[in-house]
Amino acid sequence: MHHLVVVRARVNGEEAPFVLDSGIGITLLGSAFARRAGVAARGDEFSGRRMSGQEVVLPLGEAGAIELGPFRREQASVGIRDLEGLPPELEGLGGFLSLDVFAGGVLTVDYARRELRTEPVEGVEVPLELHRDGPSLDAYLELALPSGRHVRVEVDMGSDVLILDERFAGDIGLDLADPSLDRREGTDETGCRYLRTFGVVSGAIQPVGAPALAQADPPVMLQSIVHDGLVGHGFLGRFAAVTWDLAASRLVVATAASAYDEVADAYSRALDPDCVDPVLAELVGDVAGSAVLSLACGQGRDARLLARLGATVTGVDVSDEMLARARRREAEEPLGIAYVRGDAQDLTPFPDASFDAVVCHMALMDIPRLRPAVASVARALRPGGRFVFSIVHPCYAGHVAIVTDYLLDHRYDKRVPVEWLPPYAHHRPLGTYVEELTRAGLRIERVVEVHHQAADEGGVPGLLYARVVKA
Repeated sequence: MHHLVVVRARVNGEEAPFVLDSGIGITLLGSAFARRAGVAARGDEFSGRRMSGQEVVLPLGEAGAIELGPFRREQASVGIRDLEGLPPELEGLGGFLSLDVFAGGVLTVDYARRELRTEPVEGVEVPLELHRDGPSLDAYLELALPSGRHVRVEVDMGSDVLILDERFAGDIGLDLADPSLDRREGTDETGCRYLRTFGVVSGAIQPVGAPALAQADPPVMLQSIVHDGLVGHGFLGRFAAVTWDLAASRLVVATAASAYDEVADAYSRALDPDCVDPVLAELVGDVAGSAVLSLACGQGRDARLLARLGATVTGVDVSDEMLARARRREAEEPLGIAYVRGDAQDLTPFPDASFDAVVCHMALMDIPRLRPAVASVARALRPGGRFVFSIVHPCYAGHVAIVTDYLLDHRYDKRVPVEWLPPYAHHRPLGTYVEELTRAGLRIERVVEVHHQAADEGGVPGLLYARVVKA
């Protein structure tokens, strides 16, 4: 349930949590909440279809007013349905809010700050095709697959991974007959049997005409469905913010902002700019005379360590605010470090085999797409070059109070300290890190697990460090 956007809203003055769901079509109230809010079935019905094709018939009621922050939708037709059987995380849910609540307006979902607002963002525009069916409103966009084929997909905030009809398997480099693919059979709540196949797209997907929004090698679920496909949180949640400008039938996606821009001042105050991590320094080893890339370098602390060890250092980071602080320190105490704005997920500005070593300290879990990041590192390394990194240990509680959904790649809210770190990071199972490193031709040479607390001599590790080598 980590991918859902849950908000507080009022219906006829009655408040409850609701899931903001662009793919549900019609706003849906749970039967119990509808009774509390005084919304009764009025005698007519709405008929729609699930993505698997099954008809769903809902009794309709009328909500005098639906209010969410500055948004107010009056005399709204809503579906009513029993919501029993929802996961425990959604206990007490009032229902699901559809795009119909915001029709004709502007809604920005700020994923970096985890908030909603009415001000639009600046960014890449993506045309939307809006489909109205009575009280139901859905949004579609054109998506380019690796084969070059364009498909019409629903934009569904209620789903997570990319979903495509199984007829497009070949367009994304998958063979449904491949026995290594993960297949799951089951029965949905309508009694319909399904077969779902899970894999990874071979190549990049992107909204047509928007290469800046390309997503390399995303996970995908294939199933026989009535749509070409659906894109959800796994696509939208990678970006800083997304504006739904329904009046202009478009999405506006903010890509340039870094979550670290928001906390740059507090981060720089909280950390000693010259502190040396002894485990990192040991794993880096002798780099005198070597060309070293400090990946996700932030305000330059690790880049300065590497330069003092005798390396020729380039620091790269996506945060302009962090880089400004790094360059300011370099001007005060020159060490010959070159700082470059760039994305760890796409190191194309650097030629192949540019570096003897790449160092990424406590940042991989903040990077949304692990595969292209690791592949970029491998490409930029010279043969025999080493990649040294550290992360919050994925197996144990670190940023998070309780480790749940361990086997699922997902974004999670950090526990502490919220004042000087972005509020979320990305969890991957340890096996995912091993698989992606191996896929990129990097051999694991050493792994070090460090206690979360310095005084904890027998407890669980909080951090994981590794050194891998390019063949």
